[in-house]
Amino acid sequence: MAGRNDITNSGNGISDMDMKSLARTLFPIIRDYLLSEQGQKDYAEWKNRQLNTKLNKISD
Repeated sequence: MAGRNDITNSGNGISDMDMKSLARTLFPIIRDYLLSEQGQKDYAEWKNRQLNTKLNKISD
C-alpha cells in the first residue's frame, strides 16, 4: 500500500521520498563544489554570462 511519501512530486513521476533522498545525496556535493576555489570561479563566470545575456536582450 502506498504511503503519503510515495505521492509523486509535481507530476514529474518522482516520489517525494526519492526526491528527498536525491537532495540529501547531491546537496553536500554541490555545496562543497560551490565553496571550493574552482566552484567560486565557475559561479562568477556563470553570473557574468547571465548578466551579459540579460543586457544583450535589453539592448536588442
